[in-house]
Amino acid sequence: MSFGELDMELSDGSVVITGPNSAGKSNIGRVVDVARSVIAAHSGSATRDRIDLYGRAPRFGARRFVVALELELDQSWEKDLVGTFIRAAYVTTVEGVEGRFSRERRDDDALSRLDPKSLRHLYKGELRLFYDAGARQPWRAIWFSQVGGTKCSIDLLNGCRIYHRFARAEPPKVISLGEAWVQVFPDRDMNKRSARPAIDFMQLLNLESEISLYATAPNDGSSIPDSLRDLAVELGKSELDGQRFDFTQVLSKILQRGVVLTDNRRLPLARSYNLEALRVPADLQDGSKVPGELYRLKNGPLEQRKRYEEIRSLFTHLVGCSFEVQATPDPEKPDGLLIDVTLPEGGLEYPIAFAGAGRQEALVLSTLVAGDPGRVLILDEPAVHIEPTLQRRLVYALQDRAQCVVITHSADLVPVSRPADLMRIVRLASGRRQHDPTRL
Repeated sequence: MSFGELDMELSDGSVVITGPNSAGKSNIGRVVDVARSVIAAHSGSATRDRIDLYGRAPRFGARRFVVALELELDQSWEKDLVGTFIRAAYVTTVEGVEGRFSRERRDDDALSRLDPKSLRHLYKGELRLFYDAGARQPWRAIWFSQVGGTKCSIDLLNGCRIYHRFARAEPPKVISLGEAWVQVFPDRDMNKRSARPAIDFMQLLNLESEISLYATAPNDGSSIPDSLRDLAVELGKSELDGQRFDFTQVLSKILQRGVVLTDNRRLPLARSYNLEALRVPADLQDGSKVPGELYRLKNGPLEQRKRYEEIRSLFTHLVGCSFEVQATPDPEKPDGLLIDVTLPEGGLEYPIAFAGAGRQEALVLSTLVAGDPGRVLILDEPAVHIEPTLQRRLVYALQDRAQCVVITHSADLVPVSRPADLMRIVRLASGRRQHDPTRL
């Protein structure tokens, strides 16, 4: 990485990063991307090529570096996903408990009694990534959290075990979440007819054992608990046999959905898509797969179709016309489609590929910006192909939608309508020095 040290706090609204070429502007986005890529690789995503590239990235002869991202999962869908995972990890790892209840009963009990506020160690923390070129496993990832006087860590790439950070005389015992749960929260509380006590997840951290955070499908022929089925759907897994879900996969899903990254170079829009690839969200980092993503959203369930209409509305606001998505069978692939985004003109329509780079860029940006609230957008050189008027419209569109980092050379993307906007501008200079844009 180009930075000796970089400390940056992202507040609400947009932060604009500017400066000359080779000052390290794009590396701000790559700091986030390296963390997301390492976590995604552990979860089965094909990011190995990017991880290998980042292993060669440090400048000035450095053989090791640390990346730390402070994250707060403050969106309702993020908290629901974490809660669903904890329930699934509990009910699928309870084994050998005398007189135990069924998994379904335990699942319902956890749903009604687990206090969501007690999961704050999993909602807010610091994702620390360590790279050491000389280690057998060069990458390490730790989730570190502190609430009051209680500190805990989760080794994300080595068993996904959570533990309370106090001194130990000897290596701790490792137990499943189900085993820890029944030690702390007795089964007899499930039979109480009066108000049953709430379950405080924080109490589990008082155990001296490390707790392994994973869920797995039952292999005894019993039915699949609701929490595990819901978790599999959220993580995009259609098959449960032999699957093992851990907290790293949950965190990866949140980073993939909650953080939007772009490269500073766009690739041409792709036309040919396999049907299997259209079942899952596309990687939009280089912009090439936007037509396939629009097709998936247009033909998906209600929530996805609403997002498709939001994208069309934003595109219309930016450029003054709408678009359509066409799909025809690919004559060279029996399981493929040719997908084109088209623009109307005089009762006819033509592919957006012939409308110029500016409208293609507006299409990519509309697809990236429209979506869930509470996301973080890191847009690298979004103004390369768009005119100044459109750039200014984009500035105001970004202010209302998400936390955003805009890396640019363009003065038209710098908000200056209010004095407070000046506090959101960071200029990096070339050369070897420490950049510390703290408290923007």
